Amino acid sequence: MSSIDGGLWAWLKPIRQHYKRALHICRVENSAGSGMPDVEGQLKDYGQFWLELKACAWPARKTTQIRPKIRPAQVEWISRRAKAGGNVWLLVQVGTGKTRERFLIHGAYVEELDTGVTEPRLRQMSYAVKDRLSVFRVMFSL
Repeated sequence: MSSIDGGLWAWLKPIRQHYKRALHICRVENSAGSGMPDVEGQLKDYGQFWLELKACAWPARKTTQIRPKIRPAQVEWISRRAKAGGNVWLLVQVGTGKTRERFLIHGAYVEELDTGVTEPRLRQMSYAVKDRLSVFRVMFSL
């Protein structure tokens, strides 16, 4: 996990205070499974989830595609898990400071995201994330 993606982890992890013991969430540091997402968790009564954290800059032009750096092994792992019915997502932060926006994207879109998407397509394929709680509301339809 890069330091930028680590910033997303630092932003996300205080959600534990809201869910208390109903949520078990941890960073995955796994050299054996190079494509495995950054975060694995379990929410009581709702199930397991996987979350890949990505960050990238806004392109200079609106027509330039947004393409977070996703390794081929990550694309394969996320795609296979999504196709098998897994609850796997990408939390993508685009921009920094006042221009920063966060998007939650289901793993079924990882291959498309990896090839690059325009800003309108990114907004269409994702859920806007306004706060930490909205991540879990979307992942579990709460």
